[in-house]
Amino acid sequence: MKSFFLSGRLVNRNESVFNYSLSPGTFAYYTNQTHNTVFLEDLTGNLTTLFNYAGATHNESEIQSFSDLCENDTHCLLAIARADNIEAGQLVMNQIHEEELKKEYAGKVASVSI
Repeated sequence: MKSFFLSGRLVNRNESVFNYSLSPGTFAYYTNQTHNTVFLEDLTGNLTTLFNYAGATHNESEIQSFSDLCENDTHCLLAIARADNIEAGQLVMNQIHEEELKKEYAGKVASVSI
């Protein structure tokens, strides 16, 4: 995925639609080829790095709470990491559990009506 994004980078300032004189940076600054793009999805194998990537300082106890809440669900883990808030993960898990209950209920209704 990273190579896809790098392939779309501009190499000639004349191709850009942005006016760099309105910002503190230059074309070279904003098209820095040495920048390593990081996708949070790539960090889900290391929860300490995932939850502390953007400058947050979560201790192991908090990270364990996030992990316990999410039950290894990637969407939940990423929601917490992106929002830096456990409530975002709780919303994801509520949605997941609601969908599971709907499927379970639909299965019971289908077996009764047969």
